[in-house]
Formats: sequence, C-alpha cells, structure tokens
Amino acid sequence: MENLILADTQITLTSMKESDISQEYLDSLNDPDLMKYSRNVSHVHTLTSQMEYISNFKDSFNLLFGIKEASTGKLLGSITCYVDFHTSTLDLGFLVFRNHQGFGYATRALGLLLPFLETEFTGMTVVIGSHKKNLAMHKVALNLGFRNETPTLPKHDSNLRFVKKLSKLSNLSQPELPHFISSARKIGVVAYDAGGAEQVAWVLKDIKKKVLAYIGGPAIKIFQNSGVTYEKSNNLNQLIDCDLVISGSGWMSSLENDVIRKCNYFQIPCITVLDHWVHYQERFVREPKANPKMFAVTNLPALQIANLAFPDQPIWLFPDRQVEFYKSRIENSFLKSDVLVLLEPSSILSSAFSITDELERTLIRSAVRIKEKRNLKTVTLRLHPSQVPTDVKYLNLQAEFPGLSISATADLVDNLKLAAVVLGFNTYGLYLSAMCGLETRSYFAGATNHWTYNFKNLITPLDYE
Repeated sequence: MENLILADTQITLTSMKESDISQEYLDSLNDPDLMKYSRNVSHVHTLTSQMEYISNFKDSFNLLFGIKEASTGKLLGSITCYVDFHTSTLDLGFLVFRNHQGFGYATRALGLLLPFLETEFTGMTVVIGSHKKNLAMHKVALNLGFRNETPTLPKHDSNLRFVKKLSKLSNLSQPELPHFISSARKIGVVAYDAGGAEQVAWVLKDIKKKVLAYIGGPAIKIFQNSGVTYEKSNNLNQLIDCDLVISGSGWMSSLENDVIRKCNYFQIPCITVLDHWVHYQERFVREPKANPKMFAVTNLPALQIANLAFPDQPIWLFPDRQVEFYKSRIENSFLKSDVLVLLEPSSILSSAFSITDELERTLIRSAVRIKEKRNLKTVTLRLHPSQVPTDVKYLNLQAEFPGLSISATADLVDNLKLAAVVLGFNTYGLYLSAMCGLETRSYFAGATNHWTYNFKNLITPLDYE
C-alpha cells in the first residue's frame, strides 16, 4: 500500500520509497551492535538489496513505514507490519537509528500506527516479537497495552511475544473501505445469489478496477447491468492467481462456499460480504460447509448482528454506496404515482417467513386497496431476478387483478422513483426503499426474528382495512 501518511506534531509515518534510502539507513542496518537482536544481523545490506526489499512491499499487503521528523522530513527509522489474514495477525518490527534512540520515537510511532491498524485490520491481533534482552522494546510494548505471552512459549526460546487484540468496529464506527482492498493487485469476486451479487457489485464501484468474476445464477444479470468492469471466469481454479477475493453469501447455490473453502486451502485472503440481516451462521454450516475468515457489512444493524455471530473474525463496515446512489436518484423525483410490490421466491431461510402463492395474492390485494384509496395510478410488480414474467402464475395474477403491471426495468431505483408506497415480504429492496424515505411496508414488519425488527422507525406493517 503506497502513499499512506500518518502524522502528529513531531513525526510522520509515510510509506517508504526507494528514494528514502540514506547512508544513515544503510549504516544502521549494517551496525552489528544496533542490529544484535535482529534476525538480519548477519546480512550485508546494500543500496541494491534495500531497493529490492522496499519494492517487494508494493506487491503485497505488508506495510513498510518510514519514521520521519515532522519538521524536516529526516528519516529516523522504520516500522514493518507483516499481515497474515489466515491467522488474523499483524507482526510488527522496529528500527530507530542509533543517533535518534532514547527520544521515544518508537512509542510515538506505534501510538500513531495502532489507530490506523484498528480501522484497517479491525479485530486482528498485533504481535511484537522481541529478544528477551531487548528491554527497551519490552517497555514500549507494555506501555501501549500489549500483553506478554511468554508463558505460552518454550522455555528455551530466546524471544518474547507481546500481543494486543485490536478492537472490533462498533455502532460508533464510520463506514470505510480499507486501503488494502482498493490497493490490491488482482481481485477476484464470486457471487450467485442476487442479494450478495448486489452488495459485491456496489463495493467494486468504489475500487474502480477490472476484476475476475466467478459468478452464476441471478448474479450474472446483476453484474451485466452493474457497470462494473470484469472478466468472467468459469474456472474456479483461476481465482488462485488473485491476491484478494471478495465473496457474496447465499442459499441458492454452493458456489460461494466452494470458493471460500478454496481460498482457505490456498491461504488467499477472502472477504465475505453479508447481505440482509438473517441466518448469518447457517449460510456456512450447510453443505458444503465453509469457514469464512473475514466479513464485511454495509450498515450498523448488520455489523451488530455479525459481531455477535462471528466474535473472533474481523468484520469491516463498508460504505453503503447503493443507498447513497438511490437517495441521489430519488430525492428529486416528483412522479410518485405507483404502488410498488417487491416479490421474491419462496424463502428457505425460515418457515415462519416463507412466501406462498396465497401470501403473494394477499400482498397484492392490499396494494390494490391502497391504490384505490389514494387514487394512485397503478400497481407494479417487480419480480425477483430468478422469477420469469411469462410464468403462468403471473399471467393469472394479471387476470385476477386488472390493471396490474409487471416491471421491465433493469434497476430497482427506476421503480422506486415512481413509487408512492412500497410493499414486500423479506427482500432487501424494502430496506433500500425505507432508507430513501419512501413509505415502505413489509408483511412481516416488526415480527420477532424478522430483519425489519431492526428498523422499527423505517418500516411499518401492512394496513388491511
């Protein structure tokens, strides 16, 4: 990750470049007394070797910061951070040049770095390995809240291990896309279910680079209409060449879980984006089982639920670009003459909230009554991507309710622009509608264990009077 800058009044931490290499830097690396606790003490360091060393960080998730004097830009030392997503650990290493030791630069630099790491690598564990005789480093670690794990190490080991668990994000956290995602060299994405595909596609719009997409089912059409630049892959093994994979999660296929297991096997970082607010754990224990290492959500209720469901895994809060875009498209729309009904296939998530043909007709009858009471123009059905307009069921519904229309628009936002009222069952579209300030009603609104329970001020029950 390049071009990172962290600063206080005395020092700055900046991504090191080859141009930062100074004679003092090389002399420090080749000073056997200064480097006596380092594994690199026996190496001879040259301008060429250090240029290659710095260059290697550019093609990895690992970090190399130069510690610089704020007023002059003079290089005082460096910090390395080796990132292991598979074990959720961040291994730190420090070097402060001899002439600048004793001024607290290591403590100050770590105090700058930790808040950044807490956002960038939420919930992971920071590790400082130090020789038993390196008392100065022990003091730095302990003063900043690190815990000495020495009792768990073999007695003959000459090193100590200090650890600090980074806090997970909370309801006070601000949405942010981590730098390591936007700077990834080659990103693979995987999705099948519509909900997960939508979430992943909107994340990719922030990244703005071509990705390798292993997609199927409803996700294919969603990606085709998303504006995302991607190369479609039909070969799961191609994802092995990616240095980061972003996955959806769903119930309609095994595709997402297959990829998560593959990434775990090859230790490829894989972030699973959780759409909706229900059955997070159940998505991964069904066959084939998967064990996601990292997650992301796009709203605070989902973050709270995910933190409870996966207390030991890192969980990021991404910006909800879809809601931001929808709001911008809808706020200046004055042609609100429709009752919009958002349909979905029968749910397999919970029998309590499964959808039947009779429930669909009940929802549509309610929509027709609202249209008539409010003298609105039409009732429009928007089908789920897996549903087909020419299905005999929808032909029968149009015969049963004259004037009923089926939307042919690709984007939900175009339907919402015309909607005075939006009705539905479980679909994520109800959340989008409510967040855009539209009158939004769910058949199951407020029911215990239904996701709408988290949005009492946004979604109201249906009116059957």
